[in-house]
Amino acid sequence: MNRINTHPGALAICLGLMLVLSLLADYEVPEDDELRYADYALNLAYHGVFGLSDYDFSTPAAPGAANAPLYPAFLGVMASLDDDLADALTCAGTALDPAACPTPFFLIVTLQFLLAGFGLYCIWAWIEEAFSSVRFAWLAVAGVLLSGELQDMAARLLTENFVLAFFFAFQLAMVKLIKGREGREGREGRGRGWWVCAGLTAALLTLSRPEYLYLALAMGLVAGCVLLWRQRGQLKGLAVAFVCFVVLLAPWSVRNKVELGAWGLTQGGYAEAILAYRLTFNRMSLAEWGASFVYWTPDIGDKIADALLPAQSYERLVSRNPSSFRNTAITEVLDPLLQQMPREEVLGYMLREQVFGQPVWFAATTAALFYRGIFVGKYWGIIGLVAYVLLLIRLCRRG
Repeated sequence: MNRINTHPGALAICLGLMLVLSLLADYEVPEDDELRYADYALNLAYHGVFGLSDYDFSTPAAPGAANAPLYPAFLGVMASLDDDLADALTCAGTALDPAACPTPFFLIVTLQFLLAGFGLYCIWAWIEEAFSSVRFAWLAVAGVLLSGELQDMAARLLTENFVLAFFFAFQLAMVKLIKGREGREGREGRGRGWWVCAGLTAALLTLSRPEYLYLALAMGLVAGCVLLWRQRGQLKGLAVAFVCFVVLLAPWSVRNKVELGAWGLTQGGYAEAILAYRLTFNRMSLAEWGASFVYWTPDIGDKIADALLPAQSYERLVSRNPSSFRNTAITEVLDPLLQQMPREEVLGYMLREQVFGQPVWFAATTAALFYRGIFVGKYWGIIGLVAYVLLLIRLCRRG
């Protein structure tokens, strides 16, 4: 089979599959984080201001940057073009009974499914590139579709819709670069495209979720060291990627400097709040830590815990419990610190005292959360992890 000609066909199939699946999607009234993004979107649609107003749109919100801008901006453009969508988002955030709100989300969900289809094609392309196997590529696509995770995200108003597609595209660029095709083509000036793709997708990821800034910087540092050691001719390509990355981030950073007085990508307590949700699990007792590996096992874990373990060893692991770790992260981790010091000092204190100051226990609780995290899509997470390890071994053997 001709590898070049299979790519347009694969793209068409992935887009077509997701378009068909979009017709089967269930539209749900936005909740939780979706309402936060809708708040930004409606302030953009009504007043042209990126900020939160707790659904009071009578006056423009104060400019803010607690969240990354890209997905709320997309949602804001859609709301400005579709009055029914704007009304539905307003209803979801203000109604006494949100379940009764309309869900006119056909257009935006269809666009998100098409974006997911592009991400699915990127998965196909980087698997086919890495293993030179169309069969492996389609098996990967089938696994993603059968897990249902991509379709579930595409039907909701969440940043994951951008993050997944851009991350898969970033992975494709990485595979292309690692396999060395850029090295052969770069001398003729035709191989810079994947460096551009890497820089742009890393920037788009950062504008979707600011934590990807750290991934981009770390990978840029590693790439620079490797290229200095083995392939200095490709440092120009890395420089191109860096320029693309900075140019795409610059407008948002400049906006924050002008309106908020700081160059940072986010501002306003989001980082320390997110870290508080992680550090709340540092409050585990040793019994709770052990019980977490039982309770967080899908389907059977809670039943085994109910039958064999004392309730106090796992009750704070139950998300619906008002006194759970998750539900008390702000009141018992973040708020006490805010009473002791200015908010701008909290993040540094948490990192210094509760991350680097407790490295062994932080690593132990991270292991428990990693165990929980590998069950994304329940057992599909395990299947994916095993497949990843086996394929990584295969790649290493092939050099």
